[in-house]
Amino acid sequence: NSGAAMSEQRERPEVPAEVQCYSEMGEPPEALRPLWLRVLGWTFSLGTTAIVLGGVLCLSPAIVGGALFRHWRVSRPRLHRDPRSLRIAVIGGGWTGVQVTSRLLELGVEHVVVYERAAKLGGTWRAGERYHGLQMHSPGWFSSFVGAPIAEGADALDGKIRGDRVEAYVDEYAAARGVVDRCLFNRKVLAVHCDAAGREATLDVAGADGSVRAEGPYDFVLWTSTACEARFPRLPGAEAFAGEQLHVRGVSTEVFDRIVRSKLRVAVVGGSKGACDMALALRRAGHTHMAWVARSNYMFIKFERAFHRRSLVGLATATVTTAGLLVSAAFPALAALMWHGMDYFCSYGPLHLDLGRMTFGVLDARQRKDLQGVQWIKGEPAALEKGGLRLVDGTEVPCDMVIWCTGHSSGLDGVQLTRGGEPVPLGHTDRLFEHFLVPDCPVLGSATALFTTFGPARGTSAAELAVYNLCARPSLPDAAAMRRAARRYLVSGVSPIDGLVWSKVGISTQWTRLHLDLMLTGVEPVESFLRHALGIFFLNSQPALDLKLLPEEVTRARQPCREAKAHAS
Repeated sequence: NSGAAMSEQRERPEVPAEVQCYSEMGEPPEALRPLWLRVLGWTFSLGTTAIVLGGVLCLSPAIVGGALFRHWRVSRPRLHRDPRSLRIAVIGGGWTGVQVTSRLLELGVEHVVVYERAAKLGGTWRAGERYHGLQMHSPGWFSSFVGAPIAEGADALDGKIRGDRVEAYVDEYAAARGVVDRCLFNRKVLAVHCDAAGREATLDVAGADGSVRAEGPYDFVLWTSTACEARFPRLPGAEAFAGEQLHVRGVSTEVFDRIVRSKLRVAVVGGSKGACDMALALRRAGHTHMAWVARSNYMFIKFERAFHRRSLVGLATATVTTAGLLVSAAFPALAALMWHGMDYFCSYGPLHLDLGRMTFGVLDARQRKDLQGVQWIKGEPAALEKGGLRLVDGTEVPCDMVIWCTGHSSGLDGVQLTRGGEPVPLGHTDRLFEHFLVPDCPVLGSATALFTTFGPARGTSAAELAVYNLCARPSLPDAAAMRRAARRYLVSGVSPIDGLVWSKVGISTQWTRLHLDLMLTGVEPVESFLRHALGIFFLNSQPALDLKLLPEEVTRARQPCREAKAHAS
């Protein structure tokens, strides 16, 4: 943005500051719970936590033995192929794709090509893709590239960053790490063709002019997109609706200004981060002609509870949070009760124990204060009518515009997969080997499904696992064995296409189960997970998750060389 545009944005009440520091978030607007309830809640939460930690202590000999066995069997193997000889294609130029590419270059992979369908990097943070007023829900340290904090100073890093600053940050990081030099823009990958042996892949790629050409061969293809395609229901009656339907990512500043200027009646539909942001922006702009509709009373994490700035109470909260995550793998309702005991959630309706209705949205104190009094309607959209939206229970919501905040698809289901010329089906109920590899197309891995951590940093895990499979792993199982192994995983009910983010199952439960799966299969060391969890939940920092799958001379970060752009043949 130009300086004038930035100044204009700062004067708009609905647009957050470029960097909203932690100290600027205000005090919680909710009245304190009665003293007896607070004492009872914390007693239950800490008591249950003590039982959980006691159980972990009893299991510690087995945990240590498993860690030592994994270290003996897997850790730091020798290479049977030089990473410099690899040819890897990265699909998607969002921040995960940028982190994946940066890590591949650090690991010594010289031939990396990034295919990005737009004209520049940034994904949903990019101008034209991000909606009006978009801001991180999590703190800056939680959403930074590894080794490159997005802001300076603890107050800023513990705070939240506006979307245009995130876009500039992605561009700066990509330029500094040589990622831009590896990018082919305005290229959409239509198909991934694996050879019969499962060792090489070629791509069908559409250019800006619509022409399609084959590119490759590649030793591996990494899918990194998480929010490629907007997703919203196609309701009956759309042709009779006199108003407009938009997905939240289509609400640009120009569209937002038209809504406010024309005093359009708006129905914001969904319980996601986008729904919160859109309801907040309209509320802060003084727009009163709005109803917020959600099929359920979703729960949101209180920012100051999850990101506690390392205070004494915060460390107690972190202990309960970590214990609750372990409990959630088997008993989600009990974990929810533990978190309720320390007043972890807020909701626009009665609180409950269903973690499937907690989509990892995070609201700070100022946001919760500004959302007080918003017209919130619980109901399932059934149909559109001339004058608005009708819900399943018959409730009518008059509106001139419906803004759907109903998530995204990664876009992987729109890519044709083949092996040896035969189609490879990949559906939402299939499973990936080690939450990464497509069993029938083992040259394709998904960084979207391998959701080991948060923000762009999870891209490092995908890059390291890809290089391990190609250069250090003795051999991969065949497709049938990979499918059998995947059926035994603890993670269930999660689409291999869209990953944990858009899952209808509790993300906290599935995130914990994913790590347990990776530890049980030897992909992830126990000590690395513990160090990573300690950083996130106790120290409010996000260290890189070290899988320890490659020799130290490879994993030791190298300065990526700034070569000319690598073109596919």
